Amino acid sequence: MGETKRNIDMTNQTERPAENATPGAGPEIAADPRQMIAACNELGAMYRETGQYSLSLEAFANARSLIRETLGTGCAEYAATLNNMAGTCRLMKDYAQAEALFTEALDTCQNTAGEENGFLAGVLCNLSLTYREMNLPGKAIDCLNQALALIGPLPEHLQETAVIYNNLTKLYHMTGDKTQARFCLTRALQALGKCPEAERTHCAEILNSLAGYLYAEGDCETAAALYRRSARHTKRFFGENADYGETLQNLRWVYEKMGEYEKALDALADAEKVYLALYGPSHDRTRAVREDLERLAHPDRDTPANA
Repeated sequence: MGETKRNIDMTNQTERPAENATPGAGPEIAADPRQMIAACNELGAMYRETGQYSLSLEAFANARSLIRETLGTGCAEYAATLNNMAGTCRLMKDYAQAEALFTEALDTCQNTAGEENGFLAGVLCNLSLTYREMNLPGKAIDCLNQALALIGPLPEHLQETAVIYNNLTKLYHMTGDKTQARFCLTRALQALGKCPEAERTHCAEILNSLAGYLYAEGDCETAAALYRRSARHTKRFFGENADYGETLQNLRWVYEKMGEYEKALDALADAEKVYLALYGPSHDRTRAVREDLERLAHPDRDTPANA
């Protein structure tokens, strides 16, 4: 199936600069170590977003050194910076270092008075991603269950709860535990349904991911319903963007598997319109969907090489 599956990363929700950040504040910034620490953390985040991982790690390391020199290692800023460093190490595939830094961040914030459960849960989710990429699903599941114990009962963390249950669905599927996978899928949808609409920033991603699991399990009716719901959400809040087009392509595969070829053609034709508007007729994505549409419409006809 040509579906788009994403493991939802909670990194950006939990890797945070120190409080009271005022980047670019001028020469007097050194008078307040927290401002300098925040500037280093934001610089590290900027480098990471642009794929400059070595520079990102260097900036976060500078923040860590400043914290050690001025605030000590028992503060929330230290835990947040360790979490930031670990996130970059994970992207560099230095999993041993990422694991060590995430673990140190957890130890630090567990010993920090007043540290919020949401941040602790976020670090656990980030560590879970590391274990998943290390092909250690059991450890990844343990981390997510610990995170749920921290934030699951809290109404202000409904979206994060939905994200965690979504990731657990995929992990249990990886381990062959279909019962737990289905249970977590149900809980993800329940949490998402209770989440205020304005806060559902990961709604489409969660729905697409859960639909992909259901498709793999052969529950095409429910998968199609979730893909349609995802498409409606994306179109309403973000317009007919590339994610909307990808969801329509996913929906095409489900309809085709169900033998509903007219609906599959309609979904694929709508995806072509989206890509045509976004990228024009000559873009690789537009051409690929056009050729796929031709194959689906005329399965016995060879698609011309220059279609």
